[in-house]
Amino acid sequence: MKTSKKQVYFNPKQIAFVTALQKIKTCVAGRGFGKSTLIALILLFLLKAMPRAKVFFSSTTLEQVKNSTLPPVLEKLAEMGLHEDKHFVIGKDPWGLNSKCKWFKRPISPVKKFDNVITFWNGFTVVILSAAKPDSQRGGSYDAGIVDEAAFVKRSFWEKVLLKMVRGNLYRFNTPMHHSIFILTSQPRKSDGQWVMEMEEKALSAPDDFLFMWASAKDNGVVLGKEWFKTQKATSSHLDYLIEVENVRLKKLPNGFYHRFNEKRHQYKPPMDPLGNMLDVRRNELLEMSFDFSGKFNCASVWQEQDFVERCVRQFHLKDEGKIKKLVDDICHHFKDQEFKYIRLWGEPRGRDRNPFDEDDIFTIIRKRFEMRGWGAEIMVPTGVATKHHKERFAFMETMMDEEDPRLPKLRINEVACLNVITSIQGCDIKPDYTKDKSAERDEAFPQENAPHYSDTCDYYLYYKHAWRLSDTSNQRAGQVMTM
Repeated sequence: MKTSKKQVYFNPKQIAFVTALQKIKTCVAGRGFGKSTLIALILLFLLKAMPRAKVFFSSTTLEQVKNSTLPPVLEKLAEMGLHEDKHFVIGKDPWGLNSKCKWFKRPISPVKKFDNVITFWNGFTVVILSAAKPDSQRGGSYDAGIVDEAAFVKRSFWEKVLLKMVRGNLYRFNTPMHHSIFILTSQPRKSDGQWVMEMEEKALSAPDDFLFMWASAKDNGVVLGKEWFKTQKATSSHLDYLIEVENVRLKKLPNGFYHRFNEKRHQYKPPMDPLGNMLDVRRNELLEMSFDFSGKFNCASVWQEQDFVERCVRQFHLKDEGKIKKLVDDICHHFKDQEFKYIRLWGEPRGRDRNPFDEDDIFTIIRKRFEMRGWGAEIMVPTGVATKHHKERFAFMETMMDEEDPRLPKLRINEVACLNVITSIQGCDIKPDYTKDKSAERDEAFPQENAPHYSDTCDYYLYYKHAWRLSDTSNQRAGQVMTM
């Protein structure tokens, strides 16, 4: 029977990613790039290169795979001529009693259960794993793997489970595809997924072993068309459009409020003890804390000035409204071994406004909570001050981050403990009137720990504590507490 060939389009980056010779390949892509198409292409290359092999496909949850990820992948496979119940079966034993696919070849390492398994006619087998249940995935042995939605995969699951499982059939396949791992993800916005971005450094230091690709919807423009981009831009906030569609790196946002921020200069890796505890906080010196309040999301950055270097050492936040006392309790518990239990409180000026439901303002509530937990606390935020000075704060942060004025301390942020602070700074855009773009704070779908809240805590602390140094007068100088 004569068959006609059908052309199937893949964009250049999709093809380059699949055909690259490196064993571990990472693609960080925005929406619209065609991730489902890319997964289908990966499966096509793997099943052709390794008949009877067994690979894993890991994603956030099994429900996510079955209901959202798999349908468009199957649609693309069908476009390539591979159809369910003919060329492969899902969740079925091909060699079962009433199966019509008993002619399928058996894999080299067969599975025992078929609930979350895709089996192809040539014995190629895909086992679907859930990152939501990491303990249940241990012990498998696979010829290759696909890690989908890697931004939501914890580092421990990647390093201790997924990476260790690609070890099967060492001498059975003579192809670069064998023991390869394909990592697919959108841009990580939480600390758990930051290991993905470290793959870029590995690709630079070991380019023969690691590939790191940055892609966006623009790379798939032939498929999407110009109108799609117009619609996305018109219906998305500016920040979401840049990140989700154009996949602009958070640290590369144009016209950023903190455009002088430099991750190499302003971040630091804390020293660790043999047990992995961070040793960057001086236990016999006071701590300083800066708060931001916004209803359902409250956060605080913790600071310690060390030898004229302002170090942001920790971060804390809660997403439950009215839980400010719980936030203080979490902080006290974390620093329970601090020898000098004295803290100075900075932050959003409206925290000094009288609460209509309480006799105390928020900062007084915080101070009393610290005192109840055995800490001395001093409120550094004056009453009756509005959150203004946007242009002055912008100029001040520029000067501070440049580190060229000896009157100002240096700024350093703990890159292990304060990832949300860093992300908040890197993703904060600026408006023409020098105010911050706060649209992300109004977007319920946006992770609020990465919205501008944390960056505000940095401003409140650094500006109100040190801006006086650039003035001819010193009447705004912050008070001092000396250790005894």
